[in-house]
Amino acid sequence: MDQVHAPMDSADGAALVDPEKVTILPGDKYDAMTFSLKEEDHTLGNSLRYIIMKNPDVEFCGYSLPHPSEPKLHLRIQMYDNKSAAAALAKGLDDLEQLILVLSERYRAELERGKFERFEEPTVDERLDDIKRRKYPHLLVDPSGDVSMNS
Repeated sequence: MDQVHAPMDSADGAALVDPEKVTILPGDKYDAMTFSLKEEDHTLGNSLRYIIMKNPDVEFCGYSLPHPSEPKLHLRIQMYDNKSAAAALAKGLDDLEQLILVLSERYRAELERGKFERFEEPTVDERLDDIKRRKYPHLLVDPSGDVSMNS
């Protein structure tokens, strides 16, 4: 099936979407398009679907991965009132980027504040000792691993 490069340009003519990364599958209309995004999976698919569905002009947005061995994502967008599906994709990508920037900024700020609890994963030996203590409370296990009866 032939693919058409996505003609998603801003008002000043600058490309909003890389045409090598995103293509429009043939047979679609201005207000209902299926896009193929190369080298993408559920991580971008679900996030982008969620953000695009927040747009009140979007009637439907869903995605699928055609096959596990194909590194691509199909994203379907259908619009109300004959609005541009390509513009909705461009807006969704921009909105998602803005959300990621805000989250990243807030995350870094919280890390700098340092008000969080550090968690250190117990070693395998510590886990085994804990299991022994819970499963066999009548036995004493000393640090060397020796077991004796609790009197």
